Amino acid sequence: MKKLLYTLLAVSIIFSGCEKEEEEPNNTNNNNNSIDPIVGNWIYFGSEEIATGNFSEYQNGIIGHEFFSNNTFEDYLTDDDGQRYDIATGTWENLGNGMYFLDLFYNSYNSNITLICNDNVIKQVINESPDYYDLLQKDGYEYQVCDDFN
Repeated sequence: MKKLLYTLLAVSIIFSGCEKEEEEPNNTNNNNNSIDPIVGNWIYFGSEEIATGNFSEYQNGIIGHEFFSNNTFEDYLTDDDGQRYDIATGTWENLGNGMYFLDLFYNSYNSNITLICNDNVIKQVINESPDYYDLLQKDGYEYQVCDDFN
């Protein structure tokens, strides 16, 4: 009986000494356990007419989207002095097959997003404006080096 009691006591001490380690938070979306390629800071650099392929480069200041791993995002403007102004916030959801749902506090819309250039450039068609792509590049990337573009 003493052997059984000592065995149970030893087992309970072993298990009570093994704590579950706290998991580090990771940048995942709610759909799976990997980082969604849309997460990051994206800078608007132009637009392209779908029918003609005509490209128009954006020249004035910086307009961007910053997508966060908690499925929120911010739209912002940056002036010539580098001051950032958040102009809208919202939530996003990856619907699959390059389709994202963007919910702004004043407007909700589906956006067809194609990632090109090794996930460094977004070609975005908003369902309200299906005649052209908005073009955005990840912050720090130079779209001119991409062979997928054009």
